[in-house]
Amino acid sequence: MQIQFEQLLNLPDIQILNVEITEHEIKCDIESPRGYSICHRCGQKANKFFEHGETLTLQHLPICEKDVYLYLKTKRYRCLDCDGHPTTTERCEWYDADAKCTKAFADFLLRALVNSTISDVSIKYRVSYDRVRGVLNRYVRGENDTITSVGGRAPPGRKKPPPCAGSRWRVSTPGSRVRVA
Repeated sequence: MQIQFEQLLNLPDIQILNVEITEHEIKCDIESPRGYSICHRCGQKANKFFEHGETLTLQHLPICEKDVYLYLKTKRYRCLDCDGHPTTTERCEWYDADAKCTKAFADFLLRALVNSTISDVSIKYRVSYDRVRGVLNRYVRGENDTITSVGGRAPPGRKKPPPCAGSRWRVSTPGSRVRVA
């Protein structure tokens, strides 16, 4: 049985345009075949293609110990329902443009942080310290350095504890470990 590369990436609504495999990396040029974006003004579908937007570089889960980088060619669409016909860049649910990675890779980094330091994860997965710290800050919500959820969900591998439960994820200062207490 032959597997398509799209299946390995396991991302919805993508079309692979080109793949380049080197000794340490896999680079994929991709785009969304969806054909619309959601207007930032009215919230309706904007489906009149306007132009290509910027190309986003997104890190994805490693494949066979090779770093995977996706180069997403974004598209801008014009809303015909709004006055002035504003344009909006398409966004897909599977990536975080601020973190410059897929949500699957962000979850992967968060799981790697359990009982590890930010520096350890940074070195182990060849990701900058700032990127790992940024993912941690973006996806982890809690008070007093206590992580109670990850990206609005229970921490990876755990059911969301009831409000009074003693099970917590803890984060302290840089170099400290993320712990399940």
